[in-house]
Amino acid sequence: MNSGVIESLLNEKEVAKILNLSLGKVRHLRIYGGGPSFVKLGDKTVRYRQQDVREFISSITPQKITKKREPITVSEIFNKETE
Repeated sequence: MNSGVIESLLNEKEVAKILNLSLGKVRHLRIYGGGPSFVKLGDKTVRYRQQDVREFISSITPQKITKKREPITVSEIFNKETE
């Protein structure tokens, strides 16, 4: 923070809204990894630095879009097994 201004910290609900995720998904990412870095204040209070959320968003790469396959039928499954 070179400007000398302290950024306000974001709570879980604010991060969920920014990321367009459910609160449960934000918590899941925090517990199991894969989400933005967080700060724990006391035993239960979790906050996120705005810069960490921005960096997390920047780190996300779009998933490759694959051509949708046609559904396979039961008869095709059984015909493949007998070949």
